[in-house]
Amino acid sequence: MSDILWSEKYRPKRFDEIVGQERVVGRLERLVESKNLPHILINGSKGVGKTMLVLALANELYGDLVADNFTILNASDFFDLGRSYLDKEARFSRFYKRDKPVISIFKDSIKKYASILPFNADYKLIFIDNAENLRKDAQDALRRIMERYSNTCRFIFATTSKFNIISPIRSRCVDIFVPKLDKNLVSSILLNILDKEGIKVTKDGVESINNELSNDIEFGIDVIQFASREYGLINSDAIRYSIKEIGRSELDILIDKLFEQNNADIKKEIEKITLIEGYDSKEIIESTIKKIKNIKISERKKAIITLLIADIEHDIVRGRYDFIHLERLFLNLKIFLFS
Repeated sequence: MSDILWSEKYRPKRFDEIVGQERVVGRLERLVESKNLPHILINGSKGVGKTMLVLALANELYGDLVADNFTILNASDFFDLGRSYLDKEARFSRFYKRDKPVISIFKDSIKKYASILPFNADYKLIFIDNAENLRKDAQDALRRIMERYSNTCRFIFATTSKFNIISPIRSRCVDIFVPKLDKNLVSSILLNILDKEGIKVTKDGVESINNELSNDIEFGIDVIQFASREYGLINSDAIRYSIKEIGRSELDILIDKLFEQNNADIKKEIEKITLIEGYDSKEIIESTIKKIKNIKISERKKAIITLLIADIEHDIVRGRYDFIHLERLFLNLKIFLFS
């Protein structure tokens, strides 16, 4: 089975390949035909096809020159993953220094892309996906950049919540809402992909697709690809298992590995999670609390762990060197949970 992501393989490339969003496509087509694309704020629930629509728009606008004039920045990766994302992204290498604040790297990167003249086009396009994750200081900087480079650069923001975007940016954008796709249509698309890939689908597999995967098409595609690779067919067990595995975040997996470490290696693993992967103590503690809730323990142990976490959080707020306090947390948790 090919390693290519099905979400990329089957993603529509042009407007005429998109199904289920005819009203939105029609509006975007008119904006492209106007030859003077405005800044756009495209909003809607997760998995309705916002990114797909913007990528199709870029292809319609630039054709073979899309790579020269279109840039994507994922705000979720940039600000949630932080340094672990920037370490791996060659695009930011000239701006990135480990002692430089993430917000400074963001500003420098956007300014650089916005200042470069378009290639055989009237303007360039910067697409900021998951824009609800933009910090306010980042949005304030973007507002000024949008004003300064408006003659040669347009911005498109995709978000699940337009009210997380500051009003000075919203007021400069055309607001486009993307409704949820019809559930039957999503199920039909997923089953069609499986048919093209030659994957057998059982009756209860069809029911699971209809019931579990019809709200978010991109997540649904990821699930059926994972299930196909792991099981070789699609049934209810394959769907259930794959949803559970894909739904786990990278941090959840790192936390699981942390509990598997010998006591002597816990400090080293925590330093890796915080200093290399870029997760902060708040994220680590929140993910740990979620994991603990799924472990059957006595009420007495729950009370002790609650007090322990509160004590650790208090120490972190007051002091420095978070990984020292986190090491104490996990050493104690291993005693309470697994001894």
